[in-house]
Amino acid sequence: MQRELMSSLGVLRQYVIKLGPYLMVEALLPGGTLLALLLFLYRGRKPSTGSGVRGPAVAPTGAVCHSHTTA
Repeated sequence: MQRELMSSLGVLRQYVIKLGPYLMVEALLPGGTLLALLLFLYRGRKPSTGSGVRGPAVAPTGAVCHSHTTA
């Protein structure tokens, strides 16, 4: 019985930690419900694969590296 209670309290604690900032925004700001909902949806979105963000820039072939030039 005690283990079940501790497990339930642990789950509840995780939800409070996760949702706490949203509840504070809702409680403290005018229009906070809408702001908290929008923030929650924005932070929970997954980046799309076609978002136009590319990987690290790669220098074109034949580029000169200035840090290893000889005098």
